[in-house]
Amino acid sequence: MNMVKERKPSFNEVAYHEAGHAVVAHYYRRAVFEISMQADKYVSGWMVNARRPPVGKRMDGISKLSQLWPHAVEELLVECTILMAGGVAEGGYLRIPLGQVEGAQADFESLVQEMRAMEVLQREIPEFQQMLPLNRERLLHSAIARANRIMTHHSGWLFVERIVGALIARPHLGQESLKRILADMRQDSGQLPSDRAPLNYQMAMDL
Repeated sequence: MNMVKERKPSFNEVAYHEAGHAVVAHYYRRAVFEISMQADKYVSGWMVNARRPPVGKRMDGISKLSQLWPHAVEELLVECTILMAGGVAEGGYLRIPLGQVEGAQADFESLVQEMRAMEVLQREIPEFQQMLPLNRERLLHSAIARANRIMTHHSGWLFVERIVGALIARPHLGQESLKRILADMRQDSGQLPSDRAPLNYQMAMDL
């Protein structure tokens, strides 16, 4: 009987993945609290960032509940973009399409859960029922496109590599360390090295 040996991700693969999440979370002004790496039998990592605010927190200046729906959808799209950014960064490092990035599967499952929660919210709130339903495929494609755009046009890749370098030196980065690394992200126009930039949008869409 042939046994397929499970491939274990390298330190760099996991580091790029978590750094991708962090950079895009920072881009959308979500506080990034920590990134940690651990290597026992296999390498694992995690990134913790501020979650999107509850829908009700967006009511300031909104007179009708139905007007809140576009804001809620935008917040969901931001959440999905952060989730997909890990796989986009890891795929860029490995030079493979996003659909081949094994580490992206868990993020995709989390993304589906986020979409389902929104769909339940729309069904349960009468004012939201009259709005156009979520298009999961379009939302996913928009999230991937945004993540790629941040990496390629907003110096994101440069800062992903800075975080990876810091993680190689120290496998835990707290909020203050990450703030220092990411402080000038929006001001830095940083030309991305063409030989290291992430895969383009069309390749990332090969799901």
